[in-house]
Amino acid sequence: MEIVLFVGIGILLGIVAGLVPGLHINTIAAFFLASGNLFSAFSPIALASCLVAMAIVYSILSFIPSILLGAPDSENVLSVLPGHRMLLDGEAMEAIKITAVGGGIALLVVIGLSGIILEWLPGLMNLLKDKMFYLLLFVSCVGIAFERNKFWAAVIFAIAGIFGLITLNGFENEVVFPALAGMFGISNLLFSLNENIRIPEQIKSKITLGKMELIKNSLLGTIAGAVVGVLPGIGGAQATFLVQQLNPKQGAKEFLVAHAAVNVSNTLFPLFVLATIGRTRSGIAVAIKELIGQGGLWVLLGTALIAGIIGIVLHLKIGIYLAQKLGDLKKESYRNLVLGVILFIVGSVFALNGLGGLLVLLTGTLIGILPIILGVRRAECMGYFVIPAIVYYAGITYL
Repeated sequence: MEIVLFVGIGILLGIVAGLVPGLHINTIAAFFLASGNLFSAFSPIALASCLVAMAIVYSILSFIPSILLGAPDSENVLSVLPGHRMLLDGEAMEAIKITAVGGGIALLVVIGLSGIILEWLPGLMNLLKDKMFYLLLFVSCVGIAFERNKFWAAVIFAIAGIFGLITLNGFENEVVFPALAGMFGISNLLFSLNENIRIPEQIKSKITLGKMELIKNSLLGTIAGAVVGVLPGIGGAQATFLVQQLNPKQGAKEFLVAHAAVNVSNTLFPLFVLATIGRTRSGIAVAIKELIGQGGLWVLLGTALIAGIIGIVLHLKIGIYLAQKLGDLKKESYRNLVLGVILFIVGSVFALNGLGGLLVLLTGTLIGILPIILGVRRAECMGYFVIPAIVYYAGITYL
């Protein structure tokens, strides 16, 4: 019963973290570790199950604010534009549904193949680690090559990368939210205010992608999430960047399906890494290792499956309900909502990061505006993560 109770608590925490921009699960996991005496009466495996349930639900529900409000988190930055574009086309409910499908397929595939993953993982990790530098460099060049304005694409990619090298050097937990909120959130929301957009009625709820497209893009995202989930120095945002750069003509719907699969896969694979070699690849994995070490994998996977199914149902219910309500807003009401989101993000950054965070937010916003005015894909701002990862895999330990 104790595990059931804490899985329920984890699901509730995942809902809150998923729906509130800026509230990351790593912050909650850190609180768990810092409050060890408070939870000392409870079973460590129950607490670990709580963290897994929270992470899985968060990985699914965090698409709701990125689709409906244009407010990103560290994993969903690239879903903001495709998701918001579908909202403006009256297709927010379909966006909610296809992200549920992508996440659900990834959940079933990864857990269904868990025995094979455990057997193959150590060899796969060694292979990928040796090739990651070349893969990241290759996909970065491919993405720029597909841009119409290659010069400015390369410039923006480099500027974002330098921004990442400066701010991520020892301060990752403090600056990721303001940096990404600026590049992918505030910059986008400011243009929404300027264009005086009216949200159409959200009545297009039918999934228009074919079954094979849903399966193909879900599997692509699952593989990309697995690749980054087992390697140090990169995360879900980079996995989504890989998917987008390797298939730059991918539509918004296909992209969202793959992105949802990336999120779930990237949440699960650090559990396998912890169980097989005892290394941590995420904040949640660090907390779990502190609680139970390398054991308990099958309990955690069972927790992930149950919480994932519940999370998908909640994602559909909450997301569709909010999409319908958003479609009922008048133009001025939506403008006020966007302004409220901007003020909430600014206030959250100041509360969490102080004046330094506001400086990072402003810098990120200015960088995020560049692709809009220069006609370059916003994905080039992912140089913020990708260039530091390239430097890491090149073996450069300091600049």
